[in-house]
Amino acid sequence: MVGGSESSDLKAVAKRSITSSTNSETMSVRGEGRPVTREEVEEKLVALLLGELTREAAADWAGAIVRSDRPDVPDLAVWRAIVALSGVDLISTDRPYLHGQDDIRKWLDDLRESKSSAR
Repeated sequence: MVGGSESSDLKAVAKRSITSSTNSETMSVRGEGRPVTREEVEEKLVALLLGELTREAAADWAGAIVRSDRPDVPDLAVWRAIVALSGVDLISTDRPYLHGQDDIRKWLDDLRESKSSAR
């Protein structure tokens, strides 16, 4: 569970994600314009953790990038997070979804750690 000041930080990031333009997301997916950024992926993960983005919407967004002919993704850590997000809506036989909140938190942590280790 997300708590305290971390929750406030996550909410601020999620608000940026929610207010970002659908057109820019579509452009990123099609490879027109700018690449998918690390920040965009982080914002999707945070919004998902806060319940401000549905699993289905996150998986659709990421899946379109994974399936595109020329995904414009800046680095391997971002690509791994996008691939993980593309399956976030997979159901399981013993629980509602194959991947739980802990998995999503791990994807976010891995993405953030890869950023700090690249410095």
